[in-house]
Amino acid sequence: MSHYFGNTAMLSGSSPVLDQAQSQLNSARMSHAEIQQELQSLMQYRAMTPMSVVEGQQRDGEMLQLRVRLRQMEDEMNGLRDTIARQQATIRNQSVAISNPRQYYPAPKDNTPQDRMQGHMANRQGPPTVRSTTHQTMYHPHGPSSANLFGSPAARPSNNTGKTPQGVQRTPFNPPSARGGGQGTPGSATQHPDNHMALVPVSAVTSTATTVKGQIARVFDMVEMFSWAHVNFPSSHGDNQLNKSLKERFLQAAAPTQAFPLMTSPATRYLLVAKVINAWILDKVLRADSFRGFNANIDSMIDAAKNQVYQSTPAQVKFQLFNKIAAQMRELRQNVQFKRFVDKLTQDRGNELWELMAPLMHTKTSRDWDDMATLMEEAHRLAIMMFSGTDQYRFEVKEGGSFFKKAAMAVVSRQTLPDGTTTPDQLEARGARVKLGVSPQVVVKNSTPMGLINERTVVPAKVLVDLTFR
Repeated sequence: MSHYFGNTAMLSGSSPVLDQAQSQLNSARMSHAEIQQELQSLMQYRAMTPMSVVEGQQRDGEMLQLRVRLRQMEDEMNGLRDTIARQQATIRNQSVAISNPRQYYPAPKDNTPQDRMQGHMANRQGPPTVRSTTHQTMYHPHGPSSANLFGSPAARPSNNTGKTPQGVQRTPFNPPSARGGGQGTPGSATQHPDNHMALVPVSAVTSTATTVKGQIARVFDMVEMFSWAHVNFPSSHGDNQLNKSLKERFLQAAAPTQAFPLMTSPATRYLLVAKVINAWILDKVLRADSFRGFNANIDSMIDAAKNQVYQSTPAQVKFQLFNKIAAQMRELRQNVQFKRFVDKLTQDRGNELWELMAPLMHTKTSRDWDDMATLMEEAHRLAIMMFSGTDQYRFEVKEGGSFFKKAAMAVVSRQTLPDGTTTPDQLEARGARVKLGVSPQVVVKNSTPMGLINERTVVPAKVLVDLTFR
């Protein structure tokens, strides 16, 4: 959840419902901030204070209850914002209608999740934007009988936690049918209603991303949510048992002087893990040759085009090369066996990432694998969408110590910022610096047949801000 909210200032008109909702929202914000501060204090005390196993479990339970309360309050505030928006729209339309009664102004259409669902079902499209006032998901990381933040069903105990849990049935992957490039290119990629990560209430992330921009934001937000829900608490004994290659990944993800503090703090541990997962996805999945092995001839043509792309390559030539890659991707998608190949590839890479992350996860159940598999499906869907057009994407990871730039960065959703630095403008003006770049800034470059180039940021980097600048 963002720590600065949109403009909810009341219009010139008012109503009892609007006044009540605004008052409730203000009270909920204050209560949410107090609980969040209480949770952070408890997490710091838990991390820095030696305690017995029993006392440690007691503290973990207290933190768990606070997280549940925060999730419930976030859902409540989302519902209040929706109510305020609908009331403001009603007042606005009524004011215009009164000022000019000769014109006909239809009443505003209800925009509740239920009505949006009916409209989508009528058109046989994917599920609606997920922001429900009645859905309150409980987060219980330490117990096989609880549901997690992604809305996963009741746990099914697994006897094999090192690999994919046995007996878990996954919905076959359905590659999107995006045509061409650009951020407005729609695709027919619909998400199964049972998709657990579809319940992640992240702003600007809908249950069915129809543009590359939306899908990129969706995948990176899923990574952050997965880490927050599944990563275990710091443990000196457990962390000492991590293999050397995994430790090296953390040292590469953050500066050597920052890696240990970030890893041993419950408030930042999941962010460091999220950065490692993001780097893994960039390296393994979001590549033009991500689907190598299905068709050797297509692999050769993609390699030939990719190897001709340099910094100095003229824009007209780049356009032609990326157009060739997009044509090969379209040919892959037209093959009826491609879906089965992607299903297998998704599961294999999910197993690989699962094995890497297993030492950092809490007690594992089949729910954990469901969320991991969903993340892998969406990442591979993004790869198909990215390379089905002529756009070129660049991922820029923000280094620790760099200045915060509002045009290229956004603060991670769960960082509490001090008064006077709660907006991007204030952070940049105060000279805030980056402590950890969690997800990269995504820059898209459009090349045209006429040689014109347009470059812009489509998704800002998610960063953890260093608060020592105060």
